Amino acid sequence: MRSRAVLSAIAVVGIAAVAFTPVAFAQGMRWRGSGGWGPGGAYGRIYDTKTVETVSGEVVKVDRVTPMRGMSSGVHLVVKTATGDVSVHLGPQWYLENQDVKIEPKDKVEIKGS
Repeated sequence: MRSRAVLSAIAVVGIAAVAFTPVAFAQGMRWRGSGGWGPGGAYGRIYDTKTVETVSGEVVKVDRVTPMRGMSSGVHLVVKTATGDVSVHLGPQWYLENQDVKIEPKDKVEIKGS
């Protein structure tokens, strides 16, 4: 009897795993708590590895931005370069506020992105 109960439990777990796996993949890699900043979100898919470039300059302004409806706020920089001002979406505010480095106006920066 006991072995039959164990086999039944294993079967239930196996069926549940198979049944719920497509649901996990259908979420589009949206990380719980990411505020929409995860790699599978609409904003993350904008990043194009074919257009990556590096800009250097001085931070003119640091403020908050909500890049897309439904996302949590992020940190936005205006960087003065030799060719003009560049707008930079640095990343999610919740992440950057928990880093040891704080970026402020007049900081010299080098940023690589798309």
